[in-house]
Amino acid sequence: MLVTYLQQKIPLKLKTYLKPFYRMVYPNRLHGIINPTYRCSYKCSYCPICSKFDYATIFPKSCEKTPEQWIKALAKLPATTFFVLGGEPFLYDGLSELINNLPKQHSILGLVTNASMPIELYKKLNKKIHMNISFHREFAQEDSFIEKVLMIKKYHHVAVNIVAIPDNIPFIPKLKKILQENKIELHVDPYFGKDYDFEDAQLKDIPISNERVRSKRYKLYNSTKMKLCSAGRNFYCLMPNGEALSCTSGMDYIYSDLRKDDANGFDTNVFKMGNIFEESFKLKTEDIKCNLSCFSHCDMDYTIIKEVK
Repeated sequence: MLVTYLQQKIPLKLKTYLKPFYRMVYPNRLHGIINPTYRCSYKCSYCPICSKFDYATIFPKSCEKTPEQWIKALAKLPATTFFVLGGEPFLYDGLSELINNLPKQHSILGLVTNASMPIELYKKLNKKIHMNISFHREFAQEDSFIEKVLMIKKYHHVAVNIVAIPDNIPFIPKLKKILQENKIELHVDPYFGKDYDFEDAQLKDIPISNERVRSKRYKLYNSTKMKLCSAGRNFYCLMPNGEALSCTSGMDYIYSDLRKDDANGFDTNVFKMGNIFEESFKLKTEDIKCNLSCFSHCDMDYTIIKEVK
């Protein structure tokens, strides 16, 4: 598929520039997220999925489905371009079986991993896929991390992510240089939270990939104006038990203690779509009406919103 091919071939700067225009070109292409597990090998202090709030307490290992169950359920869904997230996806038993036997109408756009798992697990994938490899300095040593990234690069297309928390900021230029020498691109994620105060001088020379924050097109996502959103119609998120939600922001508003209170009484049931393991499962056919602030990069990339006049 062209989109997955371009994910591996287009330089990061160009992809960053093109992202705001993606849905103008492909307004109806179906994208999805598979979270096969929320278990993780790390407990990073700044992580809103596994530490600050632990989704594995809501979706424990006991609720996870087998690869065979996933494959059977996914075979019934319309063609979707998936990103695989978590948790650490490679902690899910049978990840390679799921990806290698993904029903033919679907494709994998990418996968996020912290590179902490044995290299044999990465080699088991018989498809060369794009991997966003997250560097978490609280748990990973620089030399061993780079070594592991280069090993994975032999089998897959790789890029490295790091979160711009204060402890990481002084290190980012060095990391960028090391990766450039090995022809690997670095994506610096902005930190969204209330834990730290950043000074402009700290961020001045750091190439934070916050194009969504700077772009006028995304201001409506961050607002509390009433809007119509295509989430659930051309984008959906799957939990480890097969539960489907229209968007990742909606997931946090429903479950996370970090976001529940921000819903301000809004009926978050509108984000629920049922379960793909149920025969009655269907995608939404109409846009969602919502006035909550949208903070997820995935939602911003793959949905279309319009202000309700």
